Amino acid sequence: MATGEGSIVVDAGHSPLSFILYLTKVTVVIDGQPEVGPWGVRSRAVAAGSHTLNVSFRYLGRDCGKAEQVVDVAPGTTATFRYRAPWVVFSPGKMTRTS
Repeated sequence: MATGEGSIVVDAGHSPLSFILYLTKVTVVIDGQPEVGPWGVRSRAVAAGSHTLNVSFRYLGRDCGKAEQVVDVAPGTTATFRYRAPWVVFSPGKMTRTS
């Protein structure tokens, strides 16, 4: 396993036309540790190595728009992702790595 620290950044958003999602919060889970908050950019320091990243949001009591990635983070680097909620809330979300 690599030593050192890096970070994971997630830019979570949705279409402005999906205005109902402004009332929801996004959940970013890294290695089973959830962080719930408003839509936008999140950053978390992580140990270098492999991590599991999950992003979703709660709607009508259900986790919706789920997306998952396995992330390899090298020491001193930042893995940046863009998450977009689906048009149909019960469909999977889209997460792409931007750096």
